[in-house]
Amino acid sequence: MATGTGKSVVICDLASKLISTYRKRVWILTHNVTLTQQNHATWEKHFGYASRCGIVCASVRPPRQWDFTDPVMFGTIQTVQSHVYRNTLHNFSIPEPDVIIIDEAHRVPITAAGKSQYERIFKCYPNAQRVAFTATPWRMDDGPIFKEKDDVRTSDDGNVHDSTSSGWFDRDCFRYDVKRGVEEGYLAPLVGVHEELQLNLDEVPITGKGDFSKSELDRLMHQAEYDNWLKAVAISLNHFSDRKFIAVYCTSVKIATRFASFLWELTNRKTCQVYGHHKKDQREQILETVRSGRCNALVSVDMLTTGFDLPHLDCIVCLRPTLSSSLWVQIMGRGTRLAENKGDCLVLDYVGNFQRLGGVQMMDTYKNVTSDKDVQAETPVKPRVKQERRVFPGVKTLEIIDPLTGKGATDRSIITAKVHDCSGWVRGGNMYITVKYICTTDNGARIDATQFIGMNSKRNLNKAREFFDRRKMIVPLSLQNSHMMHPDIRSASFQIKDVKMPSFVRIMRSPKNNKWWNVIEEIWDE
Repeated sequence: MATGTGKSVVICDLASKLISTYRKRVWILTHNVTLTQQNHATWEKHFGYASRCGIVCASVRPPRQWDFTDPVMFGTIQTVQSHVYRNTLHNFSIPEPDVIIIDEAHRVPITAAGKSQYERIFKCYPNAQRVAFTATPWRMDDGPIFKEKDDVRTSDDGNVHDSTSSGWFDRDCFRYDVKRGVEEGYLAPLVGVHEELQLNLDEVPITGKGDFSKSELDRLMHQAEYDNWLKAVAISLNHFSDRKFIAVYCTSVKIATRFASFLWELTNRKTCQVYGHHKKDQREQILETVRSGRCNALVSVDMLTTGFDLPHLDCIVCLRPTLSSSLWVQIMGRGTRLAENKGDCLVLDYVGNFQRLGGVQMMDTYKNVTSDKDVQAETPVKPRVKQERRVFPGVKTLEIIDPLTGKGATDRSIITAKVHDCSGWVRGGNMYITVKYICTTDNGARIDATQFIGMNSKRNLNKAREFFDRRKMIVPLSLQNSHMMHPDIRSASFQIKDVKMPSFVRIMRSPKNNKWWNVIEEIWDE
C-alpha cells in the first residue's frame, strides 16, 4: 500500500477482525518506535472497543509493563525478539501468536540466512501465519519480498499450510499504488523535476550493500568546489518561493548543516534541522516548530522517511543520491499526503535519482530541465546483481607440512608460501600497518598470514617506507610525526588494496596461537 493510504488503519482493522471473528492472537511488529506508537494510537482511537492491546517496546514502556497476554500486541522487533529469546532460553512461556503482522515488511530478508531478528521470531513460532504490509514490496538484494509457492492448500479453519515455501511470504494479495490513490482522491500527485545542477558521482564507489558509499559521498562533498554547488542549489530554490514547505534530504550531518546555513542566508526560508543524534524531546520540539508554521524548511539526514508525517509538505529537495528504489519511494512518499490548499508536491532531484530509478510507479513522467523535455518515469524495479565472490586456491583443512622435516609444522617451522592476495590497513590512531596475506603451501594448504609494521621508531619507519616503495605507493600522512598532525588526520584510517604484491612470503607459526602465522620476509620477483 502506498504511503499515506491508511496502512495503519488497515492493519488494525485486519487485527480486529482476526480477534473478533476467528479468536486469533495477533502480534503487530515493526522496526521503528514511531511506527509502533502510530499503530498503537490508531488502535486506541478507532478499535479500542474490540479488545485490550499491549505494547512491547523498550523505548516506550519499561519491561514490567510489557504484556504478551493481550489479544493484540504492538511491538518493535528488536525488543520482542530479545525478550522472546531470553524467555525461551530460561523456559519461560509466552502465549504464542496465531498471526504475525509485519509493518514495513521490505526489511524482512526474503530467505533464511540465520541473522535476521524477524527470522528468529518466525522460527520460534513456525505455526503463526505471516502477513506483510509495505509501500515497497521488494529488496535490493533479491527482488520482490514474496515468492510464489508451488503447493498451497487452505484448510477449513482458514489457515494456510505448506512445506515447500522458499520465502517467508508466499503471495502478493493486494496492491494500492500512488496512481490509484491520486485518481480516487486519497493522495496528492507528485511532480518530478530533474534539475540542471547535478552532482557528479563518477568518483563515488558502490558498497557491498549495493548503494553509494556514504563516507565517500561525504568526502567528495567536503571538497571546496562543492560549496559552490550547494550554494547554487540553495539559490535555485528561490524559483520555488510559492511552495509553502520544503524538506531537504542530505547525505550527512555536516553537509546538511552547511546547506541549512546556505538556505538561511540565500533564501527567505526559516530553516530547522533534525538529526538522529537529537534526543526524543529535542526532535519533538523541532517537529512541533515545523507543524506550527514557525519554520518553512526542514533539513535532515535519513530522518524524514519511514514514520514521518507532514501533510502540508509540498516540495522535496533531494541531495541524497541512492541506488535503493525503496529509499527513493520512501523519500517521495512523504509528499503524497493531502492538506488544505495543497495541489501537488514538487520533487526536485539534484543527484540523478530520477535517471537511475525513474518514478518507481509513483508518476508517469518527470521534467528534465537540461533537455526541457518530459521523460517517461516508469523504470522497472530490478534487484541488485550480486558480484561473484572471489575464491582463492588452497584448502584450509589440510595439514601444513614443514618441507624440511616432511612432518606437520611446529612453532619453530619456517615455511615459504605463494601469495594470492595482499591487503592492508591503518586504523585511526594506531601507529602500525596491518597487512594480511592469503597464501598456499606446496602441498595445497591455505594459510592466512599477517604482518604488523610499526611506525613508532626510526627503524620501523624505514621498514614502513620500504613497504610502500615496493608497492609503488605514495607514503600516507600517518607516517609523519604524529604529534605535528591535525587531530582529524591523526585519527584517519587508510586502506591498502589492489597494489603490487610479493610472489612469496616466508612465514612462521605464532607461539601464542597455532592458527596464526606471521610473515617474517617478503620475496619479490624483480
